Amino acid sequence: MTDNFCFKCGSTLRLNAIFCSSCGISLTEELTLEKDPFKEVIEEGIEFAKITKGFDFTKARLDIDEEELEANAKLRLARTPEELQKMKEKDQDK
Repeated sequence: MTDNFCFKCGSTLRLNAIFCSSCGISLTEELTLEKDPFKEVIEEGIEFAKITKGFDFTKARLDIDEEELEANAKLRLARTPEELQKMKEKDQDK
């Protein structure tokens, strides 16, 4: 025999029960499906993800300039390890 469970509280129901013996909810009334409160939030989140795909929020939050990052990367590549070491030592002396 398969047990029936209350859709509200999950308690086991007696066969042909009209009410749940634990929470008292009526088991015979037509259920009116309420609007899912999370559906709209999820849909908005999906839309937001589509719009912002590829956007780096960390860089934006830290106010990092993308062009400055590229310039710094090129500068580092153009320097020899010795030059970088001298620059590091100079910065430590300050």
